[in-house]
Amino acid sequence: MSVISEVRSGLGRRARLAIVGLVVLMVAVPTATWLVLSSEVTRLPRIGARAGFSPGGNIFNESDAELARSLDAMAASGAEWVRFDFPWASVEPDPPLLDLLGAVTSRSFKWSSIDRMVDAAHARGLKVIALPYLTPSWARPPGTIDKHPPTDIGLYAGFVEAAVRRYAPKGVKVWEIWNEPNLSNFWSPKPDPLLYTTLLKATGAAIRSADAGATILLGGLSPAIDATDGNQISPKTFLEKVYAAGGRGSFDAVGMHPYSYPARPLDPTTASWNTFYRLPLIRDVMVANGDGAKQIWSTEFGAPTGTSPQAISEAEQAAMVTDGYNAIADWDWHGPLLWYSLRDDGTDPNDREQNFGLLRRDFSAKPALATFHSVIGGLNANYHPLVPRAILDTRSGNGAPLAKLGPGARLDLQVTGRGGVPASGVSAVVLDVTATGPTAVSELTVWPAGWSRPETWALSFRANQTVTGLTVAKVGSGGKVSVFNRAGETHVIGAVVGYYDDGTGTTGARYTPVGPTRILDTRSGNGAPAVKLGPGASVDLQVTGRGGVPSTGVTGVVMNVTVTEPTASSHLTAWPTGTTRPGTISLGFAANQTISNLDVTRIGSGGKVSLYNRTGSTHVIADVVGYYGPSGGTTGTRYTPLVPARVLDTRTGNGAPTVKLGPRGTLDVQVTGRGGVPATGVSGVVVTVTASDPTTASNLTVWPTGSTRPSVANLHFTAGRIVSNSVFIRAGTGGKVSIYNSAGEVHVTTEVVGYTQ
Repeated sequence: MSVISEVRSGLGRRARLAIVGLVVLMVAVPTATWLVLSSEVTRLPRIGARAGFSPGGNIFNESDAELARSLDAMAASGAEWVRFDFPWASVEPDPPLLDLLGAVTSRSFKWSSIDRMVDAAHARGLKVIALPYLTPSWARPPGTIDKHPPTDIGLYAGFVEAAVRRYAPKGVKVWEIWNEPNLSNFWSPKPDPLLYTTLLKATGAAIRSADAGATILLGGLSPAIDATDGNQISPKTFLEKVYAAGGRGSFDAVGMHPYSYPARPLDPTTASWNTFYRLPLIRDVMVANGDGAKQIWSTEFGAPTGTSPQAISEAEQAAMVTDGYNAIADWDWHGPLLWYSLRDDGTDPNDREQNFGLLRRDFSAKPALATFHSVIGGLNANYHPLVPRAILDTRSGNGAPLAKLGPGARLDLQVTGRGGVPASGVSAVVLDVTATGPTAVSELTVWPAGWSRPETWALSFRANQTVTGLTVAKVGSGGKVSVFNRAGETHVIGAVVGYYDDGTGTTGARYTPVGPTRILDTRSGNGAPAVKLGPGASVDLQVTGRGGVPSTGVTGVVMNVTVTEPTASSHLTAWPTGTTRPGTISLGFAANQTISNLDVTRIGSGGKVSLYNRTGSTHVIADVVGYYGPSGGTTGTRYTPLVPARVLDTRTGNGAPTVKLGPRGTLDVQVTGRGGVPATGVSGVVVTVTASDPTTASNLTVWPTGSTRPSVANLHFTAGRIVSNSVFIRAGTGGKVSIYNSAGEVHVTTEVVGYTQ
């Protein structure tokens, strides 16, 4: 026997229990050799398939824009599951119609709110776990709450069957029967394993009749104890009673809610009550009853931050994420583990219930979100350089219809399985995107297919321009990215130059920033003869062993390539020396234009890359900003792709005052903790910088805040032009990058598309 002054196992998020001074019987817990006792972030293979979020009922109250942001964040994390309440009381607020004998003749369901949630999740490739519960007032005894079981279990089973028939075609295949039925808070007035088993059996049969392939979860059990007043029953005792009542064949997995806060899941000193340590005991009950082939699914798990008595620090919350997913990594008998919740429900730090999110109420990220990304293995990817290959050309019908992309039009481009990109295991692709023959001033936006379109752009252009921009695009539904044109009509060309894997493999290269250092300037004879590159001419540029790039062990290089004083409209193509020159565009330009584009190129023979000019003559400049090491290397940074998010817009006051950046002016832009970038642990970011409405010819330079401004520029423009360029940049002091304008006045926008760690 053991006396506990406070039974922390009653701290389940939805339980809201405070149990003090109870005498309880403790079950001996074997030595915890089944736990990985590590606080380090660990790369866990395929854990993303078992990760997800349980956002709670408040997500139903979010606006369409908020819902899109929430679900985008879930999908961007690499998780695959989301658990939604299916509130019976809201869906069927009115009682069924009955005939004279009392038999049900018709029922009226209001599905619109659930339709909105399911459709939005399905569009992002998220798998839905449906939680049907909350009894309408007409279906329970007068004066009771909606957590009271229905007086007629058949009516509940009928509601669930109707939901299955509606949503199984939309991909909803998992049904969790009630929430925490072992607590009086959710099974009023007191938990009743026998009655719950009756409900489970009837509902399970109804689900099977509607969808034989559905997965049925025994409702997630709270981390409770066996209380003498009967208001709560421990998960182990409750499950034993369900089996004793004949419930074995009515479910496919057991739901659990293994909350452990304020203790960490792997703290061995808390083994007597910590629910993570009790999961193997639940497993033992299942094995003893012939269900050893079934899994435990933990449909809620988490911890609140803030200042309430039971809150933990944001750093401790991040450690909770690591411990929880490390714990289940090697348990083949454990299915998904869902974090409660994604976003805080409010802004009061003293209210525990408002602070379980990995995002704050304003959608800014807590440190635990970056940990979640890292631990589940969906991000922190390695790079795989390719020989450039065209996978989109609306002029020829390659990858899209043979027609210009019209105003407000979108095309969905298949990127996986094409151009050397694998069919699976890909988190992002690196594309050179070109607009040619546009009829108006416009922009192209590139984002993951199936997600809401962000208010950002990857490429800006004017009528009759041919403009190229490099973009690092997160891959969306079906292995596709979407391309949107704002105004006018334009042909769009896309060439893939490499891809990022999903972080679970052992190959691919890591990135190391250098410089920026000039390694080519045909005006001065640096790296090539002091002469313009002529029509149909190429130069083989030595990259390795120069500008901070090692002499060996390099697979790819990142350079900012600039043309100046061209005599004709033309384009440059960059490719690995020693391979056949591809018919792709790395940088398009007009006569007399000075313009830059970031270029990511695989290293070719002798550590060189080749540059080809199609027509006319032009000077060419290249500044190296980073390189990719050997495949499988362990030094350097790994990449996390994001849905593009704007972190600076001087036109609207986003990230800076609402005023143009003046001559020799500098802006310090906060990039960490914004746009999906974690607040800490970030080494660099990938951003798209755009100059618009400039008053004179000028250039912008981007560099890490706190360091010396380099002498090379990232993008060049003339008066009245709109110019964009991507920048791979280290995060400087305070998680900021600085932007300098050399002359005139110009509006500047910046979108973050990913970060490195």
